[in-house]
Amino acid sequence: MDSQAQRASALALRRAMSCAQRKEAERRIIARLLPRLQDAACIGMYMAQGSEVSLDALLALLPKKTLAAPVCAAGGIMCFHEIMGPDRFALSAMKIREPQGGRLIRPQALDVILVPLVAFDAQCRRLGHGAGYYDRYLAQTDALRIGVGFACQKVDAIHALPHDIAMDLIVTEEEILSQA
Repeated sequence: MDSQAQRASALALRRAMSCAQRKEAERRIIARLLPRLQDAACIGMYMAQGSEVSLDALLALLPKKTLAAPVCAAGGIMCFHEIMGPDRFALSAMKIREPQGGRLIRPQALDVILVPLVAFDAQCRRLGHGAGYYDRYLAQTDALRIGVGFACQKVDAIHALPHDIAMDLIVTEEEILSQA
């Protein structure tokens, strides 16, 4: 199956989850993530779009951490800005919540970066939406890369391209996958 077919299949399965299934899966994912975030001072997280796993609970669960979220600019450039509060966001042109008023966080300052997944495999390779925002950003940081997705998004094998950056860990409601 090619990348486009894998994306379409994984997105369809993710969208087919009921609200109750999604909420329970997100609760279990957050519970699996928290121990891996304990030692991190600065965490890059994404703001869920559409049927992605919501990480919003982390805003309340990690009050003493510096949390940052992506801001995307023209030309495929993405940077992370500090999240100043749960109500300090604006919708981007792509309809994604972006933090407002927070300082720019350098890629080297991130200890952990949580990355949304469209599809993934057991070798911690991921498919995103195909625009390359995260691959370009991940090339600039040594942060622990944790992919976050639902178990239904797992595929047999992702055919990675040379610029694709694998995750160190992938966390779902059912398992934690590791490259090691």
